[in-house]
Amino acid sequence: MKTRRFILQFLLMFSCLLPASSVFAQTSVDSGFICIYPMDLPPVFPGGEDSLKHYILKNLRWPAPDWHKEGTVYVRFLIAEDGSVSNAQVQRGIDSLANSEVLRLVNEMPKWITRDCNKHRFPIWYCVPVRFKKE
Repeated sequence: MKTRRFILQFLLMFSCLLPASSVFAQTSVDSGFICIYPMDLPPVFPGGEDSLKHYILKNLRWPAPDWHKEGTVYVRFLIAEDGSVSNAQVQRGIDSLANSEVLRLVNEMPKWITRDCNKHRFPIWYCVPVRFKKE
């Protein structure tokens, strides 16, 4: 049982390293552990990937006028069965200002379009990189 939990934690911890098309669904099983299997049809941001990029560009605020760092914040969040976003967590960040801004951005996202997986809908962990770069 401990080995299964360790493997689950390992997979969830490194889920941000997977391409966006490699999303996993998880569902509770009566035996008390969680099964993870690849999703054929992951959830989609309303309007698709281009709309997600536009949403980020339009709504992302520079953390502070005198903030001069650049980099990428990797944020993981849960997309519920109804498409709502919750449990946003920074997996790898820049600093507290950038991390807080990305969490704000994600928590204000509209509902995603969820799809069936084996005729059921499950909560899905999703990871998005948000890049801060001065132009």
